[in-house]
Amino acid sequence: MALKFFEYISKNSMLVLFLILMVFPFLTSSRFVATDILIWGLFALGFNILLGQTGIGSFGHAAYFGLGSYGAALWLMRPYGVRTIVPLWLGWGALASGTGLAVLAALFVGLLGLRRTGHYFALIALAFAQMFYFIFYQNPGGITGGGDGIVNIPTPPILWIDGVVWRTPLTWYYFVMIVAMIAIFVIRKISNSHFGQVLKGIRENEQKVSLLGYNVWRYRLVSFMISGLFSGFAGSLYAFHLNYVGLENLTWLVSGDVFLMTLLGGRGAFFGPLLGAALYIWMKDFFASVTDNWMIPLGIVVVAVIWSYRGKGVYEIIKEQLLKI
Repeated sequence: MALKFFEYISKNSMLVLFLILMVFPFLTSSRFVATDILIWGLFALGFNILLGQTGIGSFGHAAYFGLGSYGAALWLMRPYGVRTIVPLWLGWGALASGTGLAVLAALFVGLLGLRRTGHYFALIALAFAQMFYFIFYQNPGGITGGGDGIVNIPTPPILWIDGVVWRTPLTWYYFVMIVAMIAIFVIRKISNSHFGQVLKGIRENEQKVSLLGYNVWRYRLVSFMISGLFSGFAGSLYAFHLNYVGLENLTWLVSGDVFLMTLLGGRGAFFGPLLGAALYIWMKDFFASVTDNWMIPLGIVVVAVIWSYRGKGVYEIIKEQLLKI
């Protein structure tokens, strides 16, 4: 029975996800938290292209999330003011602006760093992320706001009806849900494509893939850029979500958060990182309401799950347990 259930879910996974997300804002404590989970889940899925698909760890992926946020904000802002530089209806070009900046940064870091592998590359990625952090902290040209960040970012409207701009927490959630579903569909297509299968081969046996005639370094670079693209896209949405961009988006703490979300949900399952993001944010909110030292119990839970089940995520654990029924 359970096996047939999972077979049905796997065949109609996108439809099931759509139905869950449709009712999701009514199951959470607030619409803001529901949207937060969507954006971070998209970030984790983008990161998992690198970690789970290609087998490359990065301790500096906050760079692309943060650069996506700044790229989107700068599309809409002038230095020293809260004035739009484009007509309001062109404001959604900020998503492309932020995503493009993240992809360019990923190309730059990949060209310089991907010659190294394993822990060496993870630390190189962290070093580059810190470099971006200090560049934006210096507030070059007065456009990044330095330690204060960029505030009061004007968000383009989602819908006009009789001259009234409709943006409520619920309409914003559904807008993010629609664009996130499109992004998830594309990520899934990439994962199941021939290109995605080569990435999995590199993860399992790099030498064998190389002997088959594939340029391993080139595939890694493209994988890194695709991961940066979706991470930057999530960061662009996050700038609109908060109407603010700050240096905290570029810190190693954000890199650690997305790493833990991916491991918690399960990097071996496609939807694992999305589930991990939901659980991580929910536990973060819960422990923060109980204690100021919320990072301690949260860390204990995450480590306990990963250690107890030998690296398997919650998605994989639930599936195994249900199949035993």
